[in-house]
Amino acid sequence: MALALDAMELNWGYHGMGGFRYMREKSFYYLELRPTFHNFQYESGLGQLKEHDQFVLQSFQIQLRMEKNVF
Repeated sequence: MALALDAMELNWGYHGMGGFRYMREKSFYYLELRPTFHNFQYESGLGQLKEHDQFVLQSFQIQLRMEKNVF
């Protein structure tokens, strides 16, 4: 019996992060950028129905934060 996903190969990916933080006496500002890339390759199927597929999962996050000390 064979599984639908027969073999996974060694895959790669990376996460990047860059940002800016600024503090004042009663306030705090924060900006961060996070790109992410993952490359997936896999093999599935049997015999003549065997196929080799790959895809890239990409995301990009932006985080923005502003705080104020009220005390």
